Amino acid sequence: MKVSKLVSLLFVVSLVTLINAPTLKIILISSEVINIIGISLIVVTGSLKLFLNEKIVLNKSIIITLISIWCFWIILLASTYWSPVVLDLKNLFKYLSVFIISFIILLTSEKKDARLFIVFQLIWSLYIAILNLSLGIQVDSSLGQHYLTVGFPIGIGLVISTGLLINYINNKQSKYKIIFMILFFILFLVSLINLSGRSPVFMSIAVILLTWLMYIVLNKKKRLRNLLLLIIVTISGYFLIIKAADTVWINRFQDLLESTEDEPRWLIYKNTLNLIQQNPIKGYGLDSYSSVASGTYPHNIFLEVMFYGGFSALIFLVIIIINFLINMLRVIKNKDFESITISMIALYSLFIWNFSYSLSDTTMVFSSICFLIGISKQNFIK
Repeated sequence: MKVSKLVSLLFVVSLVTLINAPTLKIILISSEVINIIGISLIVVTGSLKLFLNEKIVLNKSIIITLISIWCFWIILLASTYWSPVVLDLKNLFKYLSVFIISFIILLTSEKKDARLFIVFQLIWSLYIAILNLSLGIQVDSSLGQHYLTVGFPIGIGLVISTGLLINYINNKQSKYKIIFMILFFILFLVSLINLSGRSPVFMSIAVILLTWLMYIVLNKKKRLRNLLLLIIVTISGYFLIIKAADTVWINRFQDLLESTEDEPRWLIYKNTLNLIQQNPIKGYGLDSYSSVASGTYPHNIFLEVMFYGGFSALIFLVIIIINFLINMLRVIKNKDFESITISMIALYSLFIWNFSYSLSDTTMVFSSICFLIGISKQNFIK
């Protein structure tokens, strides 16, 4: 094996480790060692990739993202100056790590990394889904583990299987590949329904519907065929959920539809918005939410960023996300199916992160967004 191939392999392994670190801690060892290994690997392999390639490929999208990420984290880290809370070393390490690995992934990701990443991630997602259905996976709430810790990689598996299914259908691949992807889709969906939470199911399905609809709108060829297949998959998925989900899960979903005002997060949103209105320019400082609002985090990343760093931090976050969405639309329009699958993973990570994780747990979303933008640079050099 050539050195460059080995480095690329280790780079992808480190990326999969970072994105799946919470689940790896359940299966392997509940320790920050997992994060340290992933971060160290990506720094070393990224540096080696830069050395071996002897040049850095940049385009307008990469430059905008680099600048935006730099400004975003500088503003937030600077806000510790007026924060009523002293930033602890653990969270400081997390924030600085996300800052550094975002740059490395943007600068060193290559198109050839995408296929290997999809294979490794699909294997890990299958393992977690099967383990969850067969033996069950016990989580430790005292360590911050919950249903999303298990549901996140299974949801990624669901969007990967759908992304590959769209690829196989539109490129006349072997019927056996299509059958396997359909079986994987069913396995992942049933495993997600088996969990107590709603977010992984809703967010993964939302990503699938949005991506497939964007593909139908942006590509005229086989439009009717894709639309019919999307309708069939949607209806089949709906009946599978109704059939496989337990009564408690269905009742929670019905309660949400009947009365959104009773959803606890709405009260958190209202309280957070009221506090933001009192200090919208510079915010309250990084990690100040628990001190100022008497809660853990606002369950919405846009509110959390504005709460900490004000309008300026929010603007740069929005620029990063808009840039990601532009790249996603580009790869969909150009029928780059491997990149489409990566974009689905990134969008799913963004949705989950937005509602169910705090700013200190941003590794998975920044890694996946930067990976999509990074692997797209060869196609859109401008």
